[in-house]
Amino acid sequence: MKSNPFYALSASAMLLGCWLLSEALHLQAGQLGGLLLLMAVLQLYEGLLVGLGAWLVRAGRAPRDGVTVLVLETVFLVDAPLLAAECVTADARVGTGVAALLVALAVAKLAWVRRAAPDLLSRQAARLLGVQAAFVLSVPVLAAHLAGARAFGPLALYGLWWAMLLLPLAQRALLRETGAGAEASRAHAAWTWVPAAMAVLHLWAVGYIHAVPFQPAYLAPFLLGLAVTAGREQVVRRVALPGVGLLVSLGQGASLGFALPGPGEPFVSPLRLTLFAVGIAWAYLAWRDRERWLVALAAGSVVVALLGSAASDLAGGLGRLLRLLHSLLPRDAFGWGLLTVIASFVLLAAGARRSLEERPRARRVR
Repeated sequence: MKSNPFYALSASAMLLGCWLLSEALHLQAGQLGGLLLLMAVLQLYEGLLVGLGAWLVRAGRAPRDGVTVLVLETVFLVDAPLLAAECVTADARVGTGVAALLVALAVAKLAWVRRAAPDLLSRQAARLLGVQAAFVLSVPVLAAHLAGARAFGPLALYGLWWAMLLLPLAQRALLRETGAGAEASRAHAAWTWVPAAMAVLHLWAVGYIHAVPFQPAYLAPFLLGLAVTAGREQVVRRVALPGVGLLVSLGQGASLGFALPGPGEPFVSPLRLTLFAVGIAWAYLAWRDRERWLVALAAGSVVVALLGSAASDLAGGLGRLLRLLHSLLPRDAFGWGLLTVIASFVLLAAGARRSLEERPRARRVR
């Protein structure tokens, strides 16, 4: 990109032009002619990007420039100009058809690149990009139809944000599938985050369009996804990010909480839901990394989630739990003696298990 900056300038000009024109059109229901024409022009531009990039890579004339062009096309593949969101907001029926067409065109573009440069884009990488593009394009469609049914609000948007839990996993899979040289590792990693960034942009956009205020609890699923994808050596990331997810979920039960059907209709607040999710995430990390201390954290978060939905409920539940534990402590010498006898059998079993786990030492050859 440093040797040929015109591609980046061209893509920037197209993004700016799409934004200015969409603002100037003042879209209303049934008046989509200008927007549809703009979207058609954008598809022509994307076709030129895909064709030029694939040809430069396949012909070997300028493979680095070809990769640059295809990377820039990724930004448009996931609707960076938000034109699909504008279309479905103005007319839900037309916008739904347009979004379905854009998904089909995205699949065709990825197949084109796969056929022209199979070494550049594997089948699994193409699938990952296609699924993420389909998710990004479906977000405004689903929001528009829910709004038409008067069912789109903070809780519905919160449900869409929970899909962000999977995006760090998709980014990690895309990074692993495509690979990159050491000299381009940072740029390559940044590129694999483009679909996730566009998903965040679209989720924020549908909230803005439908006048649903952003709430900090929306970020909790994404933070959990980042924790799940952390490496074994990243202990702080595996522990701190779920903790931050719990902090941003405090105090928002009124607008984002919901009651489950059944006896007593238990109430699920964002804090309670995140506690359960954190417990599952820590349990998965404990199984993946074979670390028992994470099992304790996972069990603790689930137990705390069972105590209540709000911070005050959790404090009261913890107090009751501590009082219960205190009541279980022995009151006299007989009780303590019985407890120590039981402990002796437990410790004996633990010692026997450890002895059986040790491998016999090889005999020395004289």
